[in-house]
Amino acid sequence: MKRLVRTYVKKRLEQKEAMNKELERLEQLRQNESIDQLTFERLKHLLEHAYEQKREETMEQYASSAAEKSSASHTPV
Repeated sequence: MKRLVRTYVKKRLEQKEAMNKELERLEQLRQNESIDQLTFERLKHLLEHAYEQKREETMEQYASSAAEKSSASHTPV
């Protein structure tokens, strides 16, 4: 179970780092005036929404894995 939690945390950190890099890239585009403020806000909102969806999917994935492992470990022999 501890391994599953560590894997989950590692995955979440990877997702968070990826989102932060994308936010930095968006900010750079805005500062370089490649995109305007409104476009920046829209793209930022979409990115945050996509990140939230990935977070929920990851949580569901690892929660179901944890439930499977838990039920498998309590199966009578």
